[in-house]
Amino acid sequence: MASLLALLSFFLIGSIVVQAAVYPYVIPNAVFGFTDSLSDTGNLKLALPGAVDADYPPYGMTIGEVTGRFSDGYLIIDFLNTRFTGVMEKPSLARDPSDTTYASLGFGSAGATVLPQPYPNMNPDILPAQVAQFLGYQQQVVSSNATAARLFSNALYYIEIGGNDINFALVPGNLSYESIVQNVIPRVVQSLKDSIANLHVNGSAVHFLIFNMPAAGCTPIYLARGKYSAKDELGCVIDANSLVQAFNEKIRETVDALRCEYPSANFMYFDFYEASVDFLRNSYELGFVNVDSACCGGGGDYNCKAGLVGCGCDRTVTPCSDPNKYMSWDGIHYTQHFYGVMADNILRRQYIDPPTPLLQNVPSTCSTY
Repeated sequence: MASLLALLSFFLIGSIVVQAAVYPYVIPNAVFGFTDSLSDTGNLKLALPGAVDADYPPYGMTIGEVTGRFSDGYLIIDFLNTRFTGVMEKPSLARDPSDTTYASLGFGSAGATVLPQPYPNMNPDILPAQVAQFLGYQQQVVSSNATAARLFSNALYYIEIGGNDINFALVPGNLSYESIVQNVIPRVVQSLKDSIANLHVNGSAVHFLIFNMPAAGCTPIYLARGKYSAKDELGCVIDANSLVQAFNEKIRETVDALRCEYPSANFMYFDFYEASVDFLRNSYELGFVNVDSACCGGGGDYNCKAGLVGCGCDRTVTPCSDPNKYMSWDGIHYTQHFYGVMADNILRRQYIDPPTPLLQNVPSTCSTY
């Protein structure tokens, strides 16, 4: 913990303190996460002990501890929560069910989707289920201490989910591009909107940080699957990123619709896609030397022995010697260093709409289409 706090002090705090005199704002008193594996702080590990790769080294190698995070270290949600509250983001399954303490919790889980999936062995912790778990926790807290109800309105509700709905649909042989755009994406964004509205109306949530999907076509898993596909100037798979952009456009429209329907709430939109693309353009200046291969993988092109799940990172694999120089940890998920850069973007209010400090009480701009 001490080493993480030192890292954050160097890496993140300066960008917040410098701006505070100009833009007064409320520091979140907690971060509640509704997410997939990019922000799972250990729930899948706790749900299926010993059955997931992130339960073993080399996962966690940078921090010297296996935590169930699908990375070599910490995640964006950890950087933010540690900056705001001084502690790591705790997975909800690590909480004693009888504990009514108000504190940050991550309800997300690796493999989670927004919609139920028609494929076997899928994670049941879809977004509506995560929201239901949170509402149950909130009811426990408030039942034990009525004054705690107001605390929930000063928390940050971190929404990073939906990418797996697209990833699973894109598995070869599942659905066509047209079918995903016409049939999958509208249903995903509607369920996303309904869950966020549920958090606001029934859960006292006011401040939301909503992520779009990063540029998946630039990750080793997609590069390995699409090695014969057309690439753009950054070497990314064009078809995959085009679909991600179509999905992100609908997420953006959903955020605008929420602003119109719930003007008292604060809906912040983080353009994870544009942040990841700009990162690729400037990666060497940021200290990265490899942005197209997995640090931990099973060999082959892009160090990615591509399968339906990942690139082959498990306890039998020897990872790269320095994950800090890589963008991708295991071909699907990112390294701690990359996540730290993204967290810094958020705290600097870059790629954020509106570009105001987190939890600043400003009216939402309502845009209609």
